[in-house]
Amino acid sequence: TPIKSSAASDVYKRQPEALHKQGIQNVILDYFGLTPKKDNFKEWLEYTNSIEAKKEISLNIAIVGEYVDLHDAYISARASLDITAYKLGVDLNISWIQINDLSNANYASTFKNIDGILLTPIDNANAKDATVNLINWLSEQNIPTLAYGTALEAIIISQTLSLIHIWRCRRLNRC
Repeated sequence: TPIKSSAASDVYKRQPEALHKQGIQNVILDYFGLTPKKDNFKEWLEYTNSIEAKKEISLNIAIVGEYVDLHDAYISARASLDITAYKLGVDLNISWIQINDLSNANYASTFKNIDGILLTPIDNANAKDATVNLINWLSEQNIPTLAYGTALEAIIISQTLSLIHIWRCRRLNRC
């Protein structure tokens, strides 16, 4: 019997289930001459059910970077956020924010309803400076911030500058 593909709109979530029901795992195992082991497809079903489950919590997350107009540039970061949100039963609302459009004057209005920030890699010096300034402000506002790639370097710079300031205050009484 041929294996049929589903044409449903949620293909990426339910396609493996449809193929599993048709026995694709046996076709693949037979092709490679492998012996079936314990079927652990239950984990996949739990995962897909978590995607469709009603969410109790809704979070507003801002993805901030240089290339946010090109959402595909951050597809793995977005997928990581989505997978984590599914597992935790959280509904994510994503805002895409261009780092070069930010300044001290618009931080408060831009991040008014944001629960957390994901800083994406940065390429140029202006964006790095803007990111360090933003990190300082986010820290003062107690807004949770994650970073990866070169944006992590901006967090390290920001925190190092804070440590130097604290050291000067404590040791040299120069605050």
